[in-house]
Amino acid sequence: MTRSLNIAAARERAHLNAAQLARELGMIPASYRRIERGERKCSAELLARIAQVLGISVEALYEGEDNGVVSSMAESAERMFDLPVRGVATLNGFEIEMVATGMNVERPSSVAGIATAYAVHVHNDDAAPFAAKGCTLIINPVLPVSEGQWVIVGVKKGDRVLAEIWKYSGSTEKTISLTRNNTVRSAKIKDIESVDKIVEVRLP
Repeated sequence: MTRSLNIAAARERAHLNAAQLARELGMIPASYRRIERGERKCSAELLARIAQVLGISVEALYEGEDNGVVSSMAESAERMFDLPVRGVATLNGFEIEMVATGMNVERPSSVAGIATAYAVHVHNDDAAPFAAKGCTLIINPVLPVSEGQWVIVGVKKGDRVLAEIWKYSGSTEKTISLTRNNTVRSAKIKDIESVDKIVEVRLP
């Protein structure tokens, strides 16, 4: 007997229903249920995300005897998911606080070898259609930022730093100019923690 994928059993052990897990994954419940029923292929990326949400290893999503293929796939999935996610939605749901979430996503080649690279999950539609709610942004803070490029701006607010998505329009010694759709903003440099380049947008 070879090992088979049984996400439903792992989900039930975590005391979650299908709709709850789908919400944690940012998926439509109907699409997620197709994965559990075997009607939709589960990618290595999604497999690692499911395991992460459930707090288990990828290998624990399988049942039966290991024929060697499962272990290899599990190790591969966990190895490539090392890009940390920053950004937690605040209580009002409209702001994103720039803190570590403890979650990781797949590291794309665009930030391979960049130790300070990170990802941000988009929690609102402020920057739509460039980055709509549910998207994941890949950030490379090492690259220089040029006018007209989309960036994640770390804005100081008391003892917190909020992540905002803007298009960089230039800066002076004291201010930075930002635009987004029909909104123009001029912020004081002293109120800005960071301006990091967005190198990739992943759709949900």
